[in-house]
Amino acid sequence: MANNIHKSIPNNGSSSSTVAIQVEWELPPLGWVKLNIDGVVQRLEGWASIGVCLETQGETGYLVLVDAWHMMVELLNAREEDGSQLSLVRRIRDTCSKEWTVRIQLVYTEANTVADALAKSCPVEEVTWHIYAVNGLSQDQTLLVHCKSKDDDLGIHNLTVGSEFTWKFRPRFFGGTLFWCYMTYDNLHASFKAFWDNQALYNLCDWGTCFWIAKDDGIYIRNIPKNRDDYYYNREQGRL
Repeated sequence: MANNIHKSIPNNGSSSSTVAIQVEWELPPLGWVKLNIDGVVQRLEGWASIGVCLETQGETGYLVLVDAWHMMVELLNAREEDGSQLSLVRRIRDTCSKEWTVRIQLVYTEANTVADALAKSCPVEEVTWHIYAVNGLSQDQTLLVHCKSKDDDLGIHNLTVGSEFTWKFRPRFFGGTLFWCYMTYDNLHASFKAFWDNQALYNLCDWGTCFWIAKDDGIYIRNIPKNRDDYYYNREQGRL
């Protein structure tokens, strides 16, 4: 589908005139692969996403990269000495310099509608995870919960039976997000990972919400797709 857009063309003098030019998407030449990319940034809400459309003469693939906000911020703040995402820029340059031809070209949105639509299709709810620690014990036992990540200590919480502690976060774009929890009651304890990069965990948590439930015989995780609690971690004697 072709679209007419208007472009300012300078004349010989100081003035300029506006002409309409036709913009349309085209298949790549035979033997070439075209990668159309577009991004959306919502600064006030603090999220970003990237739409990718990969085309050859015979096939088309689509991809939406959600929560690209952290990647964008880290690239903008990259410094040689801090080990940040400046290495990503180097990898891109290294990839482009290998034994193939890479052409990078700016295109109008009118010729990039698929990637643009993919980037805009990402709702902010999909990039925020919620984790719940629940006291499912019997006999009015108080559960002590202490959860943290490498960067954030979420504090110590004493939960009565049936109550819960919850937090939310957005995983890092390049992976590596890790939270772990320590739960103890009576003279028993369990120390375990509460969130990490794992496909099975994502499926159990329905890609957004994890419930970790302390019961009398161990730690369970809510299997949301099957609507049941699955035994996951054993408890140990003593306290740490």
